[in-house]
Amino acid sequence: MQNTAICLIVILGSWVAALGQSPVPQWKVVQAVSMLQSTPIPTTTIFTPTQPGTYRLSGYMSLKPDNNETELVNAEFLWTDASHHVASGTMQVPVGCSDCPLWTSMVPIMFKPLPGVPVNFYTTVTGVGTGQYDLVFTIEQLE
Repeated sequence: MQNTAICLIVILGSWVAALGQSPVPQWKVVQAVSMLQSTPIPTTTIFTPTQPGTYRLSGYMSLKPDNNETELVNAEFLWTDASHHVASGTMQVPVGCSDCPLWTSMVPIMFKPLPGVPVNFYTTVTGVGTGQYDLVFTIEQLE
């Protein structure tokens, strides 16, 4: 009987301790984009944060050139951070280099955008070629 009472006290104590803990922060997807393009994309709003928060941007881009005249495909992400500084992240795929891969990925970037100011992106294609590029990116918010 005494062993049962001790086990019950330990179990109840563990349960009460577990209730008092705060949940582990999780990443929630705010925007996920996947597109196949052959032309540049003008400056486009991804989202506009409404409240302060921490976000994470990750991306991947690959290229299928139709000739060797395309020189570079660039994707640029822009935001104004909580300190009112313009900040950016970029990915580039060079073409015409025998040692260069035709893909790139972005190391995830954490940022704190200024609420009410849009987070944007655009792409540029330099050279004459009309190859296709695949752009994939995700923005997540820490909750």
